[in-house]
Amino acid sequence: MLSSDGDRAVAARGKASQRVARWICAAEEKFDCNERPNLRTEALERATVSVTETVQKSLTGKTRLAVAKATEYLCGRQSYNGGFCFYRGNYLDEPNLYDTFHAIAALTLAHATVPRIEALTEFLTCSAPAGVHGLYLYAFALDHLGRSSLIDTEHLARIASLPIPSLMPGGGLPTSGWLEETLKTLQLQKRLAAPPAGEQILHTMAGLRSRGGYGDKPNLLDTCLSLNILALFKENVAEQEETRAFVDDLQRPPIGFTGTADSLFTNLEVIDAGTQCCALLQLPVRYTADITAFVLACQTANGGFSRAPVALPDIALTHQALAIIHRVDPDGLTGGAR
Repeated sequence: MLSSDGDRAVAARGKASQRVARWICAAEEKFDCNERPNLRTEALERATVSVTETVQKSLTGKTRLAVAKATEYLCGRQSYNGGFCFYRGNYLDEPNLYDTFHAIAALTLAHATVPRIEALTEFLTCSAPAGVHGLYLYAFALDHLGRSSLIDTEHLARIASLPIPSLMPGGGLPTSGWLEETLKTLQLQKRLAAPPAGEQILHTMAGLRSRGGYGDKPNLLDTCLSLNILALFKENVAEQEETRAFVDDLQRPPIGFTGTADSLFTNLEVIDAGTQCCALLQLPVRYTADITAFVLACQTANGGFSRAPVALPDIALTHQALAIIHRVDPDGLTGGAR
């Protein structure tokens, strides 16, 4: 017995694979492909594309239901004062900027109405964001609501004066932390102030690139952060053929993407990074049905999404799941409209 939409989606892929085999046999018989091997290859390619489209269409309906459930989950995480808290309950309710930003961004992706917007705006404008991460959550939460004009002038001044962090080994951040903080700083300053000159940053980025990927050990997560940074400086990352090959090599069935060349591990974070990289590098996402099935399997009974199947959900992971759906199955997002 299939216990979830994710299980049924995986089963659908199995049935679809059987149809591929039958179609190939029929094509071989029709075109005498054993005598003409190039026709076998063409038949395989046509059948694979056709079955992928068929499975993806069948998954889109399930995706719409999943998005509707996720929307209900997100709205149910809103606190009395307008903010959001993923673990709120009868006796514990701690609305915070982190959950609030991700809830607003996720509901926006789902084309859903953000509830109690006036109370939510007041919660945000009364917040005291700390550091670059706090400023990012605060400013972009208001920006998603179309209320960036309400960003406090003191916070705007802090954003304009944010420095680019130092990279280890000079007492600075490790590579992943440096990439994340640098990206958030640049995104804030590009949106709300004047971004810094890029020469030193681009020089540092060049030193992080190895065998096409980025990071101390080339990996998909650091490569995603790096490509987003380069794109802010209008670098044509799609021309990085070695990086395109690196990312394309990390596309693996039946999990969609893996984090490194020698890994078989995946989760929502890895798949999110992979689909972002493909968009930036103008690469096709090759296993959209596999990815959609995996994302659906990550949805829990309350509508939220977890990092991997059979794990605990939260608001940020639900935002990440909807972002993946937005890239690989945008038609599935229409289920979130309210």
